[in-house]
Amino acid sequence: MSTGDIAIEGVTKVYKPQSAAPVHALSETNLRIASGRFVCIVGPSGCGKSTLLSMVAGLMRPSSGSIRVGGALVTGPGPERGLVFQEYGLFPWLTVRGNIGFGLSCRGVPAAEREAIVDKYVNLTGLSGFDNRYPSELSGGMKQRVAIGRTLANNPRVLLMDEPFGAVDALTRESLQDEILQLWRVEQKTILFVTHSMMEAVYLADDIVMLRARPGRVFATLSVPLAHPRRRTDQSFLAFYSEAEETFKQEVGRHS
Repeated sequence: MSTGDIAIEGVTKVYKPQSAAPVHALSETNLRIASGRFVCIVGPSGCGKSTLLSMVAGLMRPSSGSIRVGGALVTGPGPERGLVFQEYGLFPWLTVRGNIGFGLSCRGVPAAEREAIVDKYVNLTGLSGFDNRYPSELSGGMKQRVAIGRTLANNPRVLLMDEPFGAVDALTRESLQDEILQLWRVEQKTILFVTHSMMEAVYLADDIVMLRARPGRVFATLSVPLAHPRRRTDQSFLAFYSEAEETFKQEVGRHS
């Protein structure tokens, strides 16, 4: 198994709050993702998309089933998996360079090597000229670029992204979509990307995984038959988007 492969086998997640009935977030979820693929997960609110991503990240454990990355059982967070949230999570007292290099500093990477890596990701994320700014001096799109650069600087094999562009305006979102595709081509990471937007999924993904409502379960996986770069106005793009959206709406409607 390649280091970037993800295998999700029979995963169920049940939350058991002390003063309420158990909540079945995910049920018998199975998914295999080959190394280097860009996979988007879509589904209605509350279907367990973020829960699934958090379990792949190792932030929580499945109630049953198993998750393996690169053949190794996931039992907690690990350096081979990087996580990017919708909330940027930047340290306000650190500059762009300081934020991108934070994980490297924690790992004791020598200063010269650390600076070279930070330089690389400042350039790759389009932040040249802003590297000594603080988060309060940046736009939302720039903050998310910093968050992505900070994650990539630690060289994970798998990039886990939980609605990372949900907090920015439409034009910035499209720009960030193009940038993450460019980074994916350069870095050759496996990307697992949660989104509410079918349009975003069709624009980005090799494969689209659809979850039905709670308890969440995969009901369809669509391979996107469109080469990159994609144009949202092309007839082939619009036709596949319409097909994917109809598949999703029909299933969600049956279980609403």
